[in-house]
Order: sequence, then structure tokens, then C-alpha cells
Amino acid sequence: MKKYIVLSLIFLFFISGCKKGDEPRKEDVALSKKYAKYATSVYKNKNLKKWLATLSKAEPVELLTEEKGVKIGKDTIDISKVKLSDDSIGFIASDKMADKPIVFIDDTKAYIRNNTRSKVISIIPKGTIAFIISKKGEWIKIYAGKINSKWVTRHWVNIGYSTEEDLISEAKVYEEANAILANNPEKAIEMLNELGNSSSPFATLAREKMNELNIDIDSASYSDSDSESEEIINNEDAEDNIYLNEKRIVKCENGLRVRDLPSLLGEKIALIPNGDEVTILEEKNKKITISGKTGRWSKVNWNSKMGWVFGGYLIKSSDLK
Repeated sequence: MKKYIVLSLIFLFFISGCKKGDEPRKEDVALSKKYAKYATSVYKNKNLKKWLATLSKAEPVELLTEEKGVKIGKDTIDISKVKLSDDSIGFIASDKMADKPIVFIDDTKAYIRNNTRSKVISIIPKGTIAFIISKKGEWIKIYAGKINSKWVTRHWVNIGYSTEEDLISEAKVYEEANAILANNPEKAIEMLNELGNSSSPFATLAREKMNELNIDIDSASYSDSDSESEEIINNEDAEDNIYLNEKRIVKCENGLRVRDLPSLLGEKIALIPNGDEVTILEEKNKKITISGKTGRWSKVNWNSKMGWVFGGYLIKSSDLK
């Protein structure tokens, strides 16, 4: 009988021990969901010395714990312990995170305080991603970063925004395309083209950006890797520029933009009407393809104005016959 009682107690202890072990530790239970306000690093320890991962803007994490007043070098900051989507655990400065992302669906005024009679700090453009810091009634305090030379970091709005995740994702595509336009125009234009052909509320923004770049939204492409250009690029004896003094005719229904630099990012300085004649002064050796047309950046003289145009829209007068 005693043996039976002892075995029963051992069994009960074993069962209760298993249940206790299965319960999550208090420090592993998420307190809330947080979002990175901008691309920022997560570290393996709370001293923020050993890198773990980099969060992209608006990427979510689970907040596990927060420690106030941690000494990091000469600074004293709050440190959050977080769980990433891949279940890795790390540490991040608390002020780099916010409660919830939003996206502006209209151009919206941001105020110094939560009333419409206070000073307007900035007009936040449609498509801007921002983050909620706190709420008061119908007003929210937001972090939006630098907007039109003004930092919007703890300012107030009460209209013009959405918390829909799909809209935030689409706005992020638009934002990322603009960010990489200078260094990776082919990828940026591909992203803008896809967004512009969608039913997204931000399709108009993508189309307007493509129009600024003088690109047709339905046939957008940008490539400098076609076989002919590869041959020129790999020719060590090839000159960087080809110098000419030849006449060409603009064949571009909406007119051809003249820029101050041989790049889609060059500032527009003039618009040459369709059918006008220009003089090509020099051309870049490297060929590119824009909107299905292949050509070189060409420096032209038109009505005593000099600048760069995409040569894919220039033809010889003999081709008009």
C-alpha cells in the first residue's frame, strides 16, 4: 500500500512538472506588437554591440520586455527585448520603434498641437508612411521623419490617413522605388510600373513619377545590359563619349525632355516639341533601353539651349520620308 502511494505521488509530481515546463516563461510572453520607424539594427545583447539583424521600415516585432535607463556609452536609453518574425530574440533602442504604422491617403496638415488653430509644421504628402506614437481623442501624435525640410517627429494629425496593411505595403513599394531610383533605376522602374498598372490608390503617384521620368507606364523598362552595349562596355579602347555634329528630328508625341545630366534623374530644363530639329553635340557610348526604345544619352543644342536627351526618340530626317 505504501509502495502504491509513493508511486502515485511520483507520478503526480512528474505530470505537474511537465505542465509547468510547458508553460511559456513570463519574459517570453509578448506585451505588444511594435514597428520599426526606419531601417534599424537589432542586437544580440542589451549593450547593443553584437549585431543580430536589420529591420526594414514598418517591419513588426513582438515586445517582450523593456528596461529603462540602460547606460550605453555616454548615453542613457531605454532598451527593448524583442522577438522577430523568425523567432530570434534581440535588443533594440526603444525609441526606434512605434505602436502602429499608418499611411497618408491625402495631402494632410501636421500640427504642433492637437488642434487646428495651432501652427502647421508641414504638409504630409499622400503616400507617406508614418507611425502612431500616442492618441488623444480623435487626434494622433505621429513620427513621419523629414518632410519637405521639416522634421515631423511628435506632431499631430486627425484626418487623411489609413491603417490598412495592404495600403501600407503598397506605399512602401512606392517609397522603396524612389529610394533606389538613383542606384538601381531598372528595378525602381519595374516596381513603379507594376504599381502604376494596379488598382492601388497609389497607382496615380507611380504614374506621375513615371511621367516625370519621361517613361510610358505600360511599356516601362530600363536596361543597359543588351548585347550591343555589353560589347561596347567591354571594349577597353572605346571612348566614353562619341562626339558628333549631326542633325536629328525629335519623334516623341508628347515632346522630349531636356535634362541637365545624362540620367533619368537629371533636372528637366526644357521640352522639345515633336518634330523639332536638334543638333547632336555628343553621345554617351553606352546604350540603354527605355520604354522599349534603345539609344544613347545625347547632348543636343536646341534653340540655343544645350542639355541631354534620350536618343531613342531622335531620328534622321531621311527616316521621315
